[in-house]
Formats: sequence, structure tokens, C-alpha cells
Amino acid sequence: MELKKGEVYGDYKMGPMLSKGTMSVTYGAIHTEARTRHALKLMFGADDQFLQRLKRGGEAQRSLVHDNLVRVTELAEIETVPTLVMEYVNGTSLDRWLEEPHPLAECMTVFRGMVQGVGHAHKAGIVHRNLKTEKILLDLSGAEPVAKVNDFILVKLENDGGGQLTQMGVSFGTPQYMAPEQFRDVSAVDERADLYALGCILYEMVCGRRAFEGTEIIEIYMAASAGEYPRPKELKPNLPHRIDEVLVSLLSVHIEKRPESCNKLLDILYGDGKLDGEIAAAAAADAAATPAGVKTVVPKVGKTTPIQPVDRALEPEEEGAVARRPSTPPPPPRAQPLAEEPASTGVSMLLVAGVVGSLALLLGLCIFAISLFLFAL
Repeated sequence: MELKKGEVYGDYKMGPMLSKGTMSVTYGAIHTEARTRHALKLMFGADDQFLQRLKRGGEAQRSLVHDNLVRVTELAEIETVPTLVMEYVNGTSLDRWLEEPHPLAECMTVFRGMVQGVGHAHKAGIVHRNLKTEKILLDLSGAEPVAKVNDFILVKLENDGGGQLTQMGVSFGTPQYMAPEQFRDVSAVDERADLYALGCILYEMVCGRRAFEGTEIIEIYMAASAGEYPRPKELKPNLPHRIDEVLVSLLSVHIEKRPESCNKLLDILYGDGKLDGEIAAAAAADAAATPAGVKTVVPKVGKTTPIQPVDRALEPEEEGAVARRPSTPPPPPRAQPLAEEPASTGVSMLLVAGVVGSLALLLGLCIFAISLFLFAL
């Protein structure tokens, strides 16, 4: 569905199309009376269950007011299509921002805002469950970028007892940012799954690549479950020790080894007031080791092949990457991770059908071999 720029729908005059995903399209718009600028995200082609999830996530996001969260101002209908009316963010998404290199100090400013926003949601009993670079928008209208966490469609609420929207044994999210326990059962995750995802995002910001990469879901699951990824200091030798240690704890396979809350994470990073000095020292060390005329910045995240469709508020589709396989893979998950939208169901069914087909072929070969042996007797 496409709306015409300049025409009025309800209370909003349409601006340009900002993005188009597999199940949504987002437009800039102006409220005709208040003259305020908004982003309108229209959801289409979804089943009733996904629309229920959209409504619940939209209501949860509307209840949150924080400088580091994208504000949902209204749940509306445009031409009978369910629509989220959001504040307009004058900037870009984090994944787009990371296409160009940025100093470590600037990256940590963005990360701190992300943690503060997610922490505010946690205090309200809301777990995001789908944090990734595409869900973080950056307001670039000021002197420093301001991170704003967006898209709470897959939220888990404090009083969520499971039910039809979050079933036991089902997993969904984006594999490259999912905690190992989320692959197995999304209904059982808590705030520490979001902290794990924040660790994946910070790793990507400071190391210039994803911690867990791959072209197949099972590859990513095995790497995450084994905790196998390049140590940050292997990639960035001058990275401050505390950032290296924080990343290791955030990406721990063992839930109890991660920081217990966003506040605890911020205290570890900034509690003694020394991190800024450590970052400055790291920048000086990088500069001393860099030939004259070459800028010392965080490396650019590479372009890669998409692993699954992604729908975002203001930016185009995400891109994935290629990674090494762990030497000792753990048992596979009980359920294939599903994308946040129903369109991924077909992909999961194809994976299951492939496994079943392979087992059937193997059984047939065994029966054939036994038949030959008996015939020879």
C-alpha cells in the first residue's frame, strides 16, 4: 500500500516514504493541526496474532517517555491499516551510522544513551527482545548523536504469563543479536537477554564486525552457544581494559555472569569516572601507532549478505555477514528461530522439511543395503 505525498489522511499530511519493509511502510508526515512532525508506520498483510503483538508493543512503547526512546504518540488507522504514529527522528539508524568510522569516544556516548533507554524500559517491566543496530535511531540534530531505541513489537511484559503471543519453546528475534537462551525459548528470557544484545551491538561498534556472524541460523546459534568469538582486544589492542571485560561479561553464555541490570552496567563503565581518560589514552596509543595523516577511528562494519528480512522504522533492510564455525558444536536448539514477522514461517518449514528429507534418504539407503546383503545370502 502506498500513500500519496501531499495528501491528507485523517489528521496527517503525508510526506515522503521513509522506508518499505516486507510487512510495513513508513512515511514522514505532518499533523495538520498541531503542525508537529511524525513518522507513520503502516502495518499490512499481518495475521491477527501479529497485529495483537503490534498493538501490545505499540501500547508499551507509548507508555514510555525517555530521551533515549522513540516515543509512540498514537495507535491509529490510516485507510483501515493499523498504524503506529511516532516521533520523527532527524537522523539515521545505528547500522547506517556505522557504515562510516567513528571515534571510540563518540561510540561510547551513543552506547551509553542506548543503555539508559533500555534501562528505563526495564524499570517499567518491559523487555525489548529484539535489540539490534537497525532498532536504534540516532538524532543527529545536535552537537552529539543521541541514541533512541525503537520498535518494541516483540516486547515481553512483566505480567506476561506466556499465552498465545509468547509460547514456550518458540524463539524469535534476529539471530546475530540473540542470547543463547532466546534461541531455545523466548518466553523464558529476562532483562539479561537485552543486555546480551547490547553487548553484541557494542562489540560491533568498537570492533567493526559482529561477534557472531554467519549465513545460516544454526551457524550463529552454535557460535553463540559455544561463546566463540574473537576477543575484542585481539581486534583492537588498545581498547580500554574495562570495555574489553564488559564485552566479555555481556556476551557470556552463562546468564548469571552478565551484569544484572542496565544500571549495574553503567556503574561498571562510568562509576569511578575514569573511562573518559582511558578512552583518551587509547586514542593517543592508536595515534602513536598510526602513520601521520591517517585518522584513528573505529573500523567500518563490512557489507554482507542478508540472513532474513528486516523491517525498520526509518531505514532500508539490514545485511548479515560470514563467520567461522565453532570446533565443538553444542546440541541444536529445540526450535528454529523465527523472524519477528509471520513471513519467516515458510523459511522455518523449509528447514524442517530439509532435515526430515535427509533422514528419510538415509533410512532408505540403509534398507537398500540390508536388502542387498540378504539377497547375497
